[in-house]
Amino acid sequence: MAGPDATVSLEPCELNVQAVYREDDNPSYFAEGPGTVTRGGFAELVYAPGGDKGKWFAVALYNIVRSDDDALKYETATLSGHYAFARNVRFIGEYTYDSVLKANRFTVGVVTAF
Repeated sequence: MAGPDATVSLEPCELNVQAVYREDDNPSYFAEGPGTVTRGGFAELVYAPGGDKGKWFAVALYNIVRSDDDALKYETATLSGHYAFARNVRFIGEYTYDSVLKANRFTVGVVTAF
């Protein structure tokens, strides 16, 4: 498995991108069968108007996986908003569209760490 990644940060935005290429000659770990080639990557744009110490930020994320094995194919686009209520408590709201499954997903919640 190999691939490049890069980050470009221009306040108040940060762009992260990564690509991955993988070849498996025995992907199921069982009897010898056809090999599999998988390619994928993501692009993420983070908007943080207050910088890393700010209270809120927004994220746009795109993920894609293409493979000889149809079960591994994946493609989503996500928009999310985050608000840091305290140093260790964050509220989130997120919308994801899965173009392979033709499905929508909404997520709301609280993330904590102690």
